[in-house]
Amino acid sequence: EARFLPQALAKQHIDLYIATANMGLPLGRKPAGRRYALLLHDLFQLTEHNHHNSRFKALAYRAIDALSIAWSVWIADRVWCPSQFSANEAARLFPFARAKLRVLPNLVPGFPQAAGERPAQLPARFWLAVGTREPRKNMPLFVDCWRQARQQSTAVPDLALVGHPHDLPAELRDLPGLHWLSNLGDAELQALYATAECLWQPSYAEGFGLPVVEALSLGTPVALARGSALDEVAPPASPRFAAHDRADLSACLLRLANQPPERDQQALRDWAARFAYPAYAARLQQLLLELNH
Repeated sequence: EARFLPQALAKQHIDLYIATANMGLPLGRKPAGRRYALLLHDLFQLTEHNHHNSRFKALAYRAIDALSIAWSVWIADRVWCPSQFSANEAARLFPFARAKLRVLPNLVPGFPQAAGERPAQLPARFWLAVGTREPRKNMPLFVDCWRQARQQSTAVPDLALVGHPHDLPAELRDLPGLHWLSNLGDAELQALYATAECLWQPSYAEGFGLPVVEALSLGTPVALARGSALDEVAPPASPRFAAHDRADLSACLLRLANQPPERDQQALRDWAARFAYPAYAARLQQLLLELNH
């Protein structure tokens, strides 16, 4: 960022450079005539307690990230965020950047081929959740509420959980009806989405919510926590619950166990299409034209 990148951009006569990882714009004075855009997915590196192996690493990464993100937001001509939630967070943390913030929802191209068969170890009826590593995914609370709901009603389906058992407390790792899956290819993940009765997304903080849109693109209903970008990526009628409210989450689990969400596949696919190539290309072109004026 300090030496190689400025030299490479000058050598290649780059007019517009887009940094795609929350940071990474060149250090130093910006040459006349050059434009910078920053893709800022979220600010959880600064606002959440991310998963690190040591407290020292966590503090070091937070300090480095804070400086790098702040610089890139400062020097950028435009900051593109995948959701209004992320844009609002950027405005809150960096008020000076408010005028340069724009929303560019992530591209979710869908899956290129027909879905495969349901994994053999799963029953015909199951729920799905994807992602366990970061605390903001809220999986310990979700799995514990699911466990308690199964004790209250035999109608609660098995749960397929894509992640690693060590991301949950020991007492939640080996529950009856809990199926761990990991190291999945695209075709395997697609089959899970397509055959699940419902995708659950209990995160209390998301900058976008890729699994939600991927599930919807295959016509699979979703149930998700209120708040953050999850308010933007799913249809308004999707079942929702308060992320930190155990009673509200439990009630939603029991309700959908007895009355599964409506599987209006075409309506769900139509909603997901707003994040597909045509919509993304149109919005990106609009933002690029804005930069050129």
